[in-house]
Amino acid sequence: MAMQEVLDSVRRIVHKWVNTITPITADVTAGDTVISVQNVRRFQHNDQIMLKNSQLYEVDLTIDEVDSDAQTITLTSPVLNDWVVSSSTTVIKTIGNQFVEGIYIGDPDVIIRYPAIP
Repeated sequence: MAMQEVLDSVRRIVHKWVNTITPITADVTAGDTVISVQNVRRFQHNDQIMLKNSQLYEVDLTIDEVDSDAQTITLTSPVLNDWVVSSSTTVIKTIGNQFVEGIYIGDPDVIIRYPAIP
């Protein structure tokens, strides 16, 4: 297998499991701890997440429980804002309360965006 194929495989795996985004399927009210989403498949207990739409975001949310039958995520603490489906609100897995915008593989000295895999 050529090195480029290995790197492409790593990029796909990291993108699939780190860059996880799913839309909410029911409105969320400030104070709620349960969020209904389209797909919980790549979320798990203790994952950090954020809620985001085109105008607002909320970070520092941690998953307490994932229910794959109900497609819900239960948080360890309640959300602070109202979130509506009509605003295209999404749940995004984060690392250090920042979402991963892309996967870059190469020399960190020449990659201008992080995280990167050297």
